[in-house]
Amino acid sequence: MIKIAKLSSLFSISVILLFLLCSNLYSFKHSYWARELPPFIFSFLVSSLALAGIASIVKRLHITFIDIIAVFFFFYIIFNSLFIAQPFPPSDRIFNILGCFLLYISLRIVNPFTKENTQLLLIGFLFVIVYQAVYGILQFWQTTSLVRGTFINPGIYGCFIGLGLPIITHFITKPKITRARIILLISIGVLVLNSLYFSKSRTALVSSLLGSIIIIFYRLKIDPVYIITKHKKIITALIIGILAVIINSLWQQNTVSVSGRFLIWKISYYMFLDHPFFGIGYGNFFTEYGNYQANYFLSGQGTPNEVKIAGMNYYAFNEFLKITVENGIIGILVFVGLIVAIIFSVWRGIKNNQAYAIVFAVLFGVILIFGLFSYPFQDFAISALFYCCLSYIASIDMILLKYTPTRISRSILLLVICGFAFVSIQKIYSIFQWRDATENLSELNPSFKKYQQIFPVLSNNGAFLFNYAAELAYAGKNRQAIPLFIRAARYGNSVELYIWLADCYAAIGHNALAEQNYTKAAYMHPKLFKPLDHLLSFYQKTGQVVKAKRIAEQICTKPIKIPSNEIDKIKAKALMYLQTDKL
Repeated sequence: MIKIAKLSSLFSISVILLFLLCSNLYSFKHSYWARELPPFIFSFLVSSLALAGIASIVKRLHITFIDIIAVFFFFYIIFNSLFIAQPFPPSDRIFNILGCFLLYISLRIVNPFTKENTQLLLIGFLFVIVYQAVYGILQFWQTTSLVRGTFINPGIYGCFIGLGLPIITHFITKPKITRARIILLISIGVLVLNSLYFSKSRTALVSSLLGSIIIIFYRLKIDPVYIITKHKKIITALIIGILAVIINSLWQQNTVSVSGRFLIWKISYYMFLDHPFFGIGYGNFFTEYGNYQANYFLSGQGTPNEVKIAGMNYYAFNEFLKITVENGIIGILVFVGLIVAIIFSVWRGIKNNQAYAIVFAVLFGVILIFGLFSYPFQDFAISALFYCCLSYIASIDMILLKYTPTRISRSILLLVICGFAFVSIQKIYSIFQWRDATENLSELNPSFKKYQQIFPVLSNNGAFLFNYAAELAYAGKNRQAIPLFIRAARYGNSVELYIWLADCYAAIGHNALAEQNYTKAAYMHPKLFKPLDHLLSFYQKTGQVVKAKRIAEQICTKPIKIPSNEIDKIKAKALMYLQTDKL
């Protein structure tokens, strides 16, 4: 028993280390190829954790109702994605959900949630959050702009930092806490609040404060149901007033951002209507949103204001909506069912005096609330904490089945995990090979041998395919580049991709397809001038005067959001064409 306890503690420390490493996965996003590494590094780290934990610790498994729903949810997402992608392999983004699934499975098998280890995990999580808070404040002093720590943007950074407030509240409201610890926790709380303020993430601030208030209510044994029932009218008026102030404040502070999200949600709704039952497949929102936005503006439905606010977007800014679009009605019903099961489990846990039920439930809820307006599941550190919370709540749920793993079953599981780790390493190695291929490509005599060698491993990576195709096109190998661009469009999406594809079609004389792709690029991100400039040049070269004149007029009358020399040149070129045409 002592040995198992020590191994469980080591496993808990490993989980904290994983959390720390995950919070730094996007700190090297400076290069094109390096941005593709995080999913595979995450998968490899989780595989290593799972192998160490499952191989070392043998316990009797307690399978709960939440386990059954969670495993079904994971299996549905994975197999639905595989089915929809046929006859092609699914996108590399499937490694995100595979890594999260493996993390959940390893946490449930090892089940490190003893009283001591659970406290250790919370302290470790708080330590990582404090590290990021300090990093963010130092970043603010250096740049005096919005801080993002080592995260992809300030919003996700704010959500991550905000998770520290409920943990601090949990520790500070515990009975028999010393004054020294109270002072330390208050100091940490001030630090976290400062970095949260610098991130300017209003949603993170509101959700984390709400979570902290719930913990305070719980500690003070305040019955919110009794208070609401007794003062129904006052509470209702107060809630409406607060919501009105918050919504008005959010709208006034960043009208463009709010309007932009309404447009994203509208187009996402159209995506759902086309695939209501099974969705478009996990990870495919990233690819398909641009196509739907292009079709939306091409159909003439877009208003002038929507043209101004539309951008090249890859996220739904609502995790529930994203799950619905990617996995259909079935997927969202299972996810909502999982949340309902969690609520009942936490309620029973609180009644049974489970000491940590409230804090893990609040952390779980804060992430979900933030997910109503952002995309926290796209970050590996937040996802890791989310599934850690889910694992803890599953561990206190009602047990349906007890199972002792046999040596054969453990061996098979470990073999599968080894296979997953090997594929992750292979992907990482291939990305570094891709880096070498790009750096060693000669302009005078380009050799694509290394690209050809890497292709079987990265054949479902949109960024690699786009780069491979673009290098071929740059070398004048347009016919070879076209099928790669088309394949790249299955796994990634960008205005540049369709401009390159159109250029290739134009170079081999397929003008109708060239025009189609230039037009798609122009409407995919309607604020941009560059796609219209390409379209104007194409019409000029092919002698389509009427169409060229229409595009030139559109360029001249198009409002400028951010002035630049490039836009001035494009506008001058269009104006010169119109003036020459009149002469």
